[in-house]
Amino acid sequence: MRNKQNFLDDAEKVIKSEFKEELNVVEDAAHTMNQTGIATYIIPKDFTNTSEDELFLFEVKKRPKTDYPDEEIEDYFYIGRGE
Repeated sequence: MRNKQNFLDDAEKVIKSEFKEELNVVEDAAHTMNQTGIATYIIPKDFTNTSEDELFLFEVKKRPKTDYPDEEIEDYFYIGRGE
């Protein structure tokens, strides 16, 4: 996942304080998007301080592999919160 810190900062703003230590949003988002093939992640309203489902938008782009920069891999790039 790229732009991970921006995603963490945005998620931190909406997660209820009692869940902040329990939720691993980066791992959960990556797992969810890999399983569904959809480049969005939703934190359900039960876990947010806004009492609404919170949507986070990603896009899939190719980037050089870390160990083999001549090869490319698809990765999720965080682009911001959704409406």
